Amino acid sequence: FFNGLRYTGIKKSNNPGVNLVHQKSFKEIDFSVFVEYEGQHYVILLEVKCCDDKHPNFSLKGLSGHRKKANSQLDTHISILENTFGIPISELENVQQHAVWPFLSGTEVCSCGESHPRFQEKTNKCLQPGTNNASYRSAGWHIFKEELSGDNFSSWFLCQVQNQTKAMDKRVWMEILSIHTILSSGVLFNEMQKQFYLLGQDQLNLIALPPHDLSQPILVLGVAGTGKTLTICAKIQELEPQLGPGNRALYICTNDNLITHVKTMLEQCTG
Repeated sequence: FFNGLRYTGIKKSNNPGVNLVHQKSFKEIDFSVFVEYEGQHYVILLEVKCCDDKHPNFSLKGLSGHRKKANSQLDTHISILENTFGIPISELENVQQHAVWPFLSGTEVCSCGESHPRFQEKTNKCLQPGTNNASYRSAGWHIFKEELSGDNFSSWFLCQVQNQTKAMDKRVWMEILSIHTILSSGVLFNEMQKQFYLLGQDQLNLIALPPHDLSQPILVLGVAGTGKTLTICAKIQELEPQLGPGNRALYICTNDNLITHVKTMLEQCTG
């Protein structure tokens, strides 16, 4: 279970003439959930929107904008998994995506005086003159406050993991879980200043060490999340002005996803 996971990746452009390099996007996933249940594996991505139709500043136009943004954010998460981390889109079809509205009811009062399901197509008599139905996602994409109240959320969640048509291949599930775990481990990068944050004096001391002979390597020990990868990236960033065809830096590890992540981070700071 991950909350507020932030990362940078490449999303697919709707314009085939746009270079993917120019489609880098900085995103945050509100919640990503990885479930193993009765031998099956599920991934659920959630974007939360706190619109409240009882708020004095509430407007249908503003709500429409938030709906479109939630849909776009969820689509971008999938696109980045495909284009940044190389997971085939066919393998991502079973990643469950939902926009969550904790303060909105799943029904709304229509201009016809009746109540209809929110964010679903309206009949012609309910449309304003000269307007058409918006492009809505299928029923179940949006989760409203009724599903979140009392024991309803437990029931809803159980339904998601009992739907074996949404079960994922374990290998792909593990790959996405590995990506999210790596992204959550704390490689802190300042997007504005294009530099890594070093959080401890021991990291600063390592970066300040003079060049040493390869036959006498420096061994850095630390449990997961203590900043080893961050320190290596910061050191490579410091050496970047000295690098060239005859003087190169080599990063080696045994995890393909970590290599992709480090490469993405270094490209941001070194160009």
